[in-house]
Amino acid sequence: MEKVIKTLESAKGPSRSLDFAIGLALGWRKVVSPSTADPAKTVTIWHRPGTAEIATLPLYTTNLQHAMELAVSVAPKAASGCSWEEDGKGTARIAGGPYFQACNPQIALVLAALHHLRSKQDG
Repeated sequence: MEKVIKTLESAKGPSRSLDFAIGLALGWRKVVSPSTADPAKTVTIWHRPGTAEIATLPLYTTNLQHAMELAVSVAPKAASGCSWEEDGKGTARIAGGPYFQACNPQIALVLAALHHLRSKQDG
């Protein structure tokens, strides 16, 4: 998770590859298989953490709703929020913790969520 946090802290913008890294850090499972339609191609399927349920990996770095759902999942009863700064960056905070700033509010919220999750795991 530490590598993902460092990558997000220096991200210049949202990307699907960042979403993939976030998902893997959160326990999503990625399965790549040959396509039944064209064996030269592959199909990627994502499974929700701890289940066999197939789902679309959230757009954590571009979709504010997905970022907020992550924040609520790691701190369900805590106040969470984010804001847009004048320079276009975003700032976020979860459960009275530290403020995190990133290139957009979605990534700032994900950073706050990952830091909160890490602090809960560390005890």
